[in-house]
Amino acid sequence: MRCERCGAELAENGHCPTCGMDNMNEGHVQVLSRAERNAYTGITIEEGINEDTGRADVRFERRKGTNWSGFSYMTKGSSWQGKLTLFLGVAAILFFVFFIALPVAIAAVVFSIVSWFLYRLLH
Repeated sequence: MRCERCGAELAENGHCPTCGMDNMNEGHVQVLSRAERNAYTGITIEEGINEDTGRADVRFERRKGTNWSGFSYMTKGSSWQGKLTLFLGVAAILFFVFFIALPVAIAAVVFSIVSWFLYRLLH
């Protein structure tokens, strides 16, 4: 087996004789204990199988003071109702942008140009 850091051949105990890295204990992801998690103030990413639904999901959390805020994202196995809800939500946003917000913005620009032109013409 080779060292993850320098590529040298490892000793039988997993230590690298060249750079001294302990390849058996270093460089691997470790789950935080409850105390470590409570004291941690950065961003955590948890992956696993949701025991209630049996689906794979990922949870991102950020600590703000003493409170955690975050969101979950289901990565596999979402139901057709979830996909339909997502599709309808995206469709509603696109409908709003193209048929309400964009025409209002264009009308405002046209009104501004016409107003400016009339102002310049009359003065």
